Amino acid sequence: MSYILVNKNESHSKAISLQLKTKFSIDIILYTTLEQARGMLEILPDIKGVLLLASVSASDMEYFLKKTESLDFKLIVPREQPSGEKCTLWETNEDLIDFIAEQEKTEQSTEGDFCKFPVSHLNILKSAPVDYYLMIGDNRKFLKVINKSDSDFQEALSKVHARKIKYLYVHNEDVPMMLKSVEKIFHDTSVKKKEVDFIKVQEEVYGLMQSVGLSESALNLAQESIEGITDRLSSSKDTKKLLNSLYVNSTSKSYQLTYMTAVVSVNLLSQFSWSTKEMRVALINAAFFNDIKLEGDDVFHRNLESIKNIKGTKNIEILEHASKTAEFLEKTSLSQLQQTCKIVREHHGERSGVGFSYNLSGISKLSDIFIVSEEFCIDMIHAKGGKINIGNILKSISQRYSGKFVNEYCQALLNIFKG
Repeated sequence: MSYILVNKNESHSKAISLQLKTKFSIDIILYTTLEQARGMLEILPDIKGVLLLASVSASDMEYFLKKTESLDFKLIVPREQPSGEKCTLWETNEDLIDFIAEQEKTEQSTEGDFCKFPVSHLNILKSAPVDYYLMIGDNRKFLKVINKSDSDFQEALSKVHARKIKYLYVHNEDVPMMLKSVEKIFHDTSVKKKEVDFIKVQEEVYGLMQSVGLSESALNLAQESIEGITDRLSSSKDTKKLLNSLYVNSTSKSYQLTYMTAVVSVNLLSQFSWSTKEMRVALINAAFFNDIKLEGDDVFHRNLESIKNIKGTKNIEILEHASKTAEFLEKTSLSQLQQTCKIVREHHGERSGVGFSYNLSGISKLSDIFIVSEEFCIDMIHAKGGKINIGNILKSISQRYSGKFVNEYCQALLNIFKG
C-alpha cells in the first residue's frame, strides 16, 4: 500500500519522501496538484494515507474527508487547516515522520548492509555526501557507481538515470550523513519567500502616518496598544502560533496593511465615548489575524470583480476566507474575545463571512470601524505616485460603501488627520 504526498514544491516533497523512504519500507507517490491526487484516488483505492503539505479549500477538504470514509485511509493536514477530528495534524517535519511511524511496523528499507533510494529523488542534492552503489543481480552484490569525491554529482546521476536505473544504495553507516544533507534541503525548500523585516515595516508605517498628519500622541496610543497585545499573544503557546502564521504568510506589503490597519482603527475607535479597552484589543487582534488564511498580496482582493479571473481553488479560498478564519479562531484561546471573531467574519461586509459586500448595514459597529480603517489604509498604500490625499480617499470610501455609520467614521478619520 502507498501514501500520496501533495505539495507544490517538488524539491520539498522529494526531501520529505527520501527521509520517509529511508526509515520505512513504503511507497510514496508525489503530486504537485490536488487534481492529480484526486485523480489517483479515483483509480487507485489501495492508498494507506494522504499527506497534504499545504492548506486546501473547504471544498477540497470535504472531498478528502469523504474519501477517508469510503476508502479507509489516513489524512494528515497542516495544523492551521480547519479539519475536525478525522485528520492528523502536522506542524513540523518530525510530525510527518511520527505519523508514518505509528502506521508502519517495519523500519528502514534495507538490503542487508545497504539502504535503498529512488534515483528520481536524488536529483535534489547538489553534491554526493556519500558513496552510491548499484545492486547487481539476485545475489545482491553491490557495485559503487558514484563516489562521494565526484566533482559533478548531477552529471554522474544523469548517466545512471539514462541507463533506466530506478534505485541506488547507500551503506547503512553512511545513512545519517545522507539524511543530514536531505534535511538541509528540506529546510531550504521550506522558505517560501524573502524574509520580511517586520520592525522596519512598523517604523515605515509610523513615519507615513506622521507625514500625513497623525499626531505624536495618536502614534503613541497605537504603539503602546499594539505592543501590549503582541506581548500578550507571544506569551501564550496557542496564540503565538497564530502570530507565527501571520509572519510566515506575510510580504512587506501585506504586513504594512496589517500594521497600518491596527494603528488607524485604534485611533478611529478612540474618537468615540463608547469605546472600551476590550474593543481596542478586538480591533488589533482582527488586524493581525483577519487574513491569516491568505498568502501575501492575496489580502488586497476587495470584491468579486478582482477575483473573477482567478482559477481553481484559490478563488473559493478568497471568497470564504473570512468565514473560515473566524471558525479557526473560535477554536483557539481567542474564542474568549468574541468581538475579534465577529470582526474577522464580517471584515468584507458579509455577516456570513462569505463573499464581499459594500452594504454595511447588517454588521456590527466595530466591523464598520475595521472596514473603513482597512479601506483607508489600502487606498493609502495604493496611492498613485505615493501622493496621498486624505480627503479624496475618505470621499471615495463613503461613496463605495453604504451604512449607517460610514460617513460618521470617515469624518472622524478626517478630523484625526486634520488635527
